[in-house]
Amino acid sequence: MDYAARLRQAQQRGPIRDHAWERAMQMPFLDDKPMDGPPSCTERDFRRPHLRQCTFDFSTIIWGRKLGGGLDGCVWKVWFGDTGPFALKVFWDTEPPDFYHYYAPQRECQNAAILQMLEAAIAKAPKPIRVLADPRDKLEARHNLFWFSDEAHSESFPEEFEAVEITSMPRFTKCYGWLKFNSDVFLDLPLRLKAEPRTISKVKRFISPSKEYTAIVYEYIEKGENDEAVVEEVDRFCWLTGFAHTLSPLARNWRSGVLVDHSDIVCARGYGSNIALLMATLVSILYDIESIITSMESIGPRLQNPRLRPSDQEVTQLHELATRMLERAQCLRDKSISCASEWTSEIFQKSDEHMSRAQSAIRTAAQGKVKWSILRRNLAAIYQGHSASVVDSPSLKARKARKAQKSLTLRKLGAGAILAWGVSLPPSLWEEMDQLVFNDVTKQMTEAAVGSEPISEIALNARDIIRDLGKEEPFCGIESYHHFVHEVENLACKQPHQRPSKKRRLDDNEDIQGIDFSVCLESHTGEGHMLANQTIVAIPDVYPLSTYPGEALLVNGAPDCRWT
Repeated sequence: MDYAARLRQAQQRGPIRDHAWERAMQMPFLDDKPMDGPPSCTERDFRRPHLRQCTFDFSTIIWGRKLGGGLDGCVWKVWFGDTGPFALKVFWDTEPPDFYHYYAPQRECQNAAILQMLEAAIAKAPKPIRVLADPRDKLEARHNLFWFSDEAHSESFPEEFEAVEITSMPRFTKCYGWLKFNSDVFLDLPLRLKAEPRTISKVKRFISPSKEYTAIVYEYIEKGENDEAVVEEVDRFCWLTGFAHTLSPLARNWRSGVLVDHSDIVCARGYGSNIALLMATLVSILYDIESIITSMESIGPRLQNPRLRPSDQEVTQLHELATRMLERAQCLRDKSISCASEWTSEIFQKSDEHMSRAQSAIRTAAQGKVKWSILRRNLAAIYQGHSASVVDSPSLKARKARKAQKSLTLRKLGAGAILAWGVSLPPSLWEEMDQLVFNDVTKQMTEAAVGSEPISEIALNARDIIRDLGKEEPFCGIESYHHFVHEVENLACKQPHQRPSKKRRLDDNEDIQGIDFSVCLESHTGEGHMLANQTIVAIPDVYPLSTYPGEALLVNGAPDCRWT
């Protein structure tokens, strides 16, 4: 086929649908329950965060002054009767955008709900909550969030992994819930309080008449200086609990060391969540290091200025800063050496080989030819895991612990990724897989399974057997497995070409003919991978708001690999 024919065919097909974005936009995020008391903290609540409704009577609102606005919405200082002041953020969007972009009210409601659950979980935890000390990707960010759920109380954190204990939560802007109101209330406001139309990076923002708008009521934070140490503490907490920054975190989104704009972060399961945004691409990091070196080189000549008359205190401070710079440089060197072990072509090549093997098995399973024995062994390994015995040698205990951690990693994936893994890679392969290779394969499998029609077809074929397994040992007593069964049912229901699935025995290897789905896998190189180190800062307010729409073209932390 020549170039013109391929181009014509692509034009006829139209743009490639982003299933992940479509699913994210349909995700509910509002809870009609009034915000009365602490929220529920189950694993399901963390997976599908809903913000509860504000209990204030909107008819008693007293408008103070307009505090500002941006791409997402406009903020006012308000009172509700004699109570206040509060910050009322009204969002421009009344429905999800029709282009690849986040839905602002959804993002902020999810963030506020997660923060409330974290606060409640820490307050009621019987012991300090342990999380991974250095979460490096989206999966590990979600794992850290899991340890705040009620279900985590019955599980033990793997001892072989470096952990930090969380016993308290830094200060965040208190949220009082969501409100809805008709935009006609703005008609009676004086001009200084009205939300004037604005265009930000060619995106027009305005309040339409007679439409219902969503708003969030926040605690009002007075202006104050941002303490660098306080901001760093908040950012570190966000990192450990699965939050990522957007493309342009701004210093003006902080007041008195408190983050006042919650659209500046994305929760672990929110659309656009990418822990790589907390980090950077290698190109940008090299650029930053070059800039720092250039700045340092310019300091030497300036120190030789004969007009300088430093005090003893300033000289001492200069020596201390120089010492800190040397220490930070050594830490950076050590970190780069440590990370280099993960940036090898050998690891990427091995993970691609495993994914190539997996794609063939998934294509076959989507046609109905599921190897039920492998699926059952995988589900048993994932949900039952390996328990250490008192008679085990230290090396065997360590080996079982590594397998158990891999099982835990897979158990926290969505049903689609678990199904894809379960029908393709037997336990004997992935349990002994190198950890770095396993991490990369897991990323690819997770990203590719989102919105995949072959996975929905597999769910349709396998749901009866998966449901029946829940009645047998060891699955009948495992709560997380029953949650997986429920998710598989949902996947099967979303299959566009539904037909009755034929119930099979677990040891039946005969073919089940189904619809033929093609599977496409794009290989990747090391250049496509994000850095696995972590630095979070509130950068000075030097970037215009025009940087925000760039989130419509977010770069995922995992390579481009999807089933079509």
